[in-house]
Amino acid sequence: MDAPPRLAAHLRAVHDVACQLAEWLKTTYDTVQFDADAVLFGAATHDIGKILHPAELSGPGSAHEADGHQLLLDLGVHDSAARFARTHAAWTEPDIGMDDLLVGLADKIWKAKRVPELEQLIVERVAAVSGQEPWQVFMMLDEELDRIAAEADQRLAFQAAYPITTAKPEPMTDYRRIATHSAPSSAEECGGGWCGGPWDPAERQLHRQSSRCWLPSAP
Repeated sequence: MDAPPRLAAHLRAVHDVACQLAEWLKTTYDTVQFDADAVLFGAATHDIGKILHPAELSGPGSAHEADGHQLLLDLGVHDSAARFARTHAAWTEPDIGMDDLLVGLADKIWKAKRVPELEQLIVERVAAVSGQEPWQVFMMLDEELDRIAAEADQRLAFQAAYPITTAKPEPMTDYRRIATHSAPSSAEECGGGWCGGPWDPAERQLHRQSSRCWLPSAP
C-alpha cells in the first residue's frame, strides 16, 4: 500500500506495547475477558488511515480514523477488526469494549502519555470482575504503565529514524567505514543522506551516537 515508513514504524511500536499490555492483563487479571488477537490486530492497524492522510503523521487531525476504518473494510477486513481504526481515539462511545480501550491505551502509553480518563475506564471494568477495589486495580495498572513508559524514548527514537515520505535515496552498493569527524547533529550537516550510508535505522542511530561516518567507497 506504499505506506510511509514512519507510519509502519509507529504501528510496530504500538503493536509491541499492546503485546505487553495484553500479557500483563492475562497474567494479572485472568478473569477479565478480552480478545488478545483482536487487540494486537487493532494496534497494528489503528492508524492505517494515515496512508490517505499523510499530513496527520506529523500534524493534528482525525480524518484518518473514519477513512482508515473504511479502507480496511474495502480491503475485506471484517468490521470487528477494522473498527479499531475508528475507535482507538473514541473511548466514550456506547459500543466501546475492553479491546478498544486497550488499543487506545497502547496508542498513548507507547510514548509515555498518560490519559486519566482512559485509564479510569479500564480500571472500572477490571475492578468490576476482579474482586479488587478500583484503587487497588489502579495501583497495579499504574505500575505497569510506568514500566512501559520508561522505554518511551527508545520507541520514539525508533519511529523517528524512519522518514515520513516513501522517497528512497539513490542506491549505493559499496561502503567503507572511516572515523574522520564527529557525528553530525543532522543529515544536512553531514552532506545529506547520512553520508550516503545504509538507510537502516540502527545504523542511523549509531551514526548519531558515535564519531564514525559512513562514506561511499572509491570506484
